[in-house]
Amino acid sequence: NLSTEIRMILDALPSTEPLYLLMDRNPLEYGLFGVNRTRELFPVRDAGDVPSAGYLLIDSAQDTPQGFILIVNSGQFRLYQKD
Repeated sequence: NLSTEIRMILDALPSTEPLYLLMDRNPLEYGLFGVNRTRELFPVRDAGDVPSAGYLLIDSAQDTPQGFILIVNSGQFRLYQKD
């Protein structure tokens, strides 16, 4: 269920933190803006583009990026924080 996956990600992600997305455009993005649509979302082409301590969301089919710590695996998506 997509709404369950969004909730798992939002619960693990501090509300004031921007989110970097390494994925094709997906309807999931709209739920990730947060309750008041205040979260900043930044699409990136490479995990190396994420700043230190930044949060990265990837499709679970992708390889684990180097230099990141897994925060949550929702099944279809994984949330990491850059080490």
